[in-house]
Amino acid sequence: MKDSGQGWVTSEYSMLPRSTLTRTNVNRVPAGWAGDQEIQRLIGRSLRSVVDLTSFGKRTIWIDCDVIQADGGTRTASITGAFVALAMLSRF
Repeated sequence: MKDSGQGWVTSEYSMLPRSTLTRTNVNRVPAGWAGDQEIQRLIGRSLRSVVDLTSFGKRTIWIDCDVIQADGGTRTASITGAFVALAMLSRF
């Protein structure tokens, strides 16, 4: 993307402490769990597919998705919330 004149949209995804009813054993799930990375990539690809990257100039837009209550629909909710945030950002 360097010297292309296009921008980039990417995301971060994480489940906050106490977002699930059961405690995750931190010894079994390493930091930077691969599932989080997969969801981050999914959100970023979803957003890039619906925006014109040339309209951002040489800017990178970071969308941060923090799950406060995990109930089985966090991927869909994160994509929807990220899209709303990106749409609100484009108004300014």
